[in-house]
Amino acid sequence: MQEQEIPDMEPAEPQNKKRGKAAKDAEEIGSSKELYNFLYEACNILRGPVSQDAFKEYITPLLYFKRISDVYDEETQAALELSDGDEEFAALPEQHRFVITEGCHWDDVRQRTPKIELYG
Repeated sequence: MQEQEIPDMEPAEPQNKKRGKAAKDAEEIGSSKELYNFLYEACNILRGPVSQDAFKEYITPLLYFKRISDVYDEETQAALELSDGDEEFAALPEQHRFVITEGCHWDDVRQRTPKIELYG
């Protein structure tokens, strides 16, 4: 009977390496908390003197308005690709889930909004 060669096996991972990973995870959690705190403070600066609840009343509709405009753009792009660039086809209401009246797209509103300078 021939002897079989036993392949070299790597030694088991030392315990201190496992602790090293746990320490690294703890550092990531710590940095995540730091990131959260940083972003929370940035939101407070942007919100200014407006209460958090009142701020939601301003921001939520803006987020929906922006998203509806983005979806409209995505649908327009898909219709243009489908029709080999036919803009009339892409503008048909049947190509969109939302109707955005002329001049009421997010980009239109942004162009009309004057730049506001913040002091403080």
